[in-house]
Amino acid sequence: MRKSETGDCLTRYDTDFSCAAQQLNASQSTHRFSFVNHTIKTVNMPKVRHSVNLKSKLTSYISEFKEDGLSTDNKILFCNLCQCAVSSTQKFLVQQHITTSKHQANKQLNSKQRQLFLTQPTTSNVRSEFNIDLCRSLISADIPLYKLKNKVFREFLEKYTQHTIPDESTLRKTYAPSIYDETIQKIRDEIKDSSIWVSIDETPDKEGRLVGNVVIGLLSEQYSERILLHCDVLEKCNNKTIVKLFNEAMGILWPKGIMYDNVLFFISDAAPYMVKAGQALSVVYPKLTHFTCVAHAFHRVAEVVRDNFPKVDLLISSVKKYFSKLPVELTC
Repeated sequence: MRKSETGDCLTRYDTDFSCAAQQLNASQSTHRFSFVNHTIKTVNMPKVRHSVNLKSKLTSYISEFKEDGLSTDNKILFCNLCQCAVSSTQKFLVQQHITTSKHQANKQLNSKQRQLFLTQPTTSNVRSEFNIDLCRSLISADIPLYKLKNKVFREFLEKYTQHTIPDESTLRKTYAPSIYDETIQKIRDEIKDSSIWVSIDETPDKEGRLVGNVVIGLLSEQYSERILLHCDVLEKCNNKTIVKLFNEAMGILWPKGIMYDNVLFFISDAAPYMVKAGQALSVVYPKLTHFTCVAHAFHRVAEVVRDNFPKVDLLISSVKKYFSKLPVELTC
């Protein structure tokens, strides 16, 4: 091949290669531009709203299951028959609660109550009266309200009373305060403006808290029962907390104004802080006389005797330990 022909051939190759490179760059630029345009279109697409109005959903559940005692505050779905909240995120959860044996039993029991009290203007008043009577009976019989959690006890009450038994927390929060107010009012009506005696003592409960108890009674020729007026947890057991507990109890008895001249006697043990509290109360209650317990005084005398005769104390404690380890048949 001639040298001129070789040069022309290389020139054509360079020209073709540059043209191909320009076409490739143009196509890539076009592709990038179309990708950018596509991205812009994707970002500017309208958003799809997936949230559903909670209020309308709960309202639709109530209208659909209107015979199952459902209600709402526009936030949660509540079952009045079972006295519990129902999950409303999905419809099948509501249907699942309605088909439970507990709900069906409460629904059947509620229908029986409507038949029994058909002549009554409303059934809510009847239920409230039953709940407060139940709460009053349990408290009067010293039966803890948590006993209502016992399944057999609840079934017994529901069977023979034909009423839905409320949860113990419902009685404690809704009905126990009203019963307390009724009881305090009865005490006020009994005491009125009569002269009284007051006794205070503290005792630890099973959780280790110091609980102060205030007991009062009428000063009259006839015998009067002792009345537990007030109980409170004491932060510390000293003269200041005892004085505070005393004044709080008198404020409960006479809410319109404490009758300082009608508190005549204060009875307590002979602990030093009780003696100091009695001296402080005598300033506020001018006719108050403080008496200390005689049994507590004898106990303190016995402690002094035991300290002065350590050998006798050791002998008595050794005999006590010996007899405490004997079988029951020998100690009787």
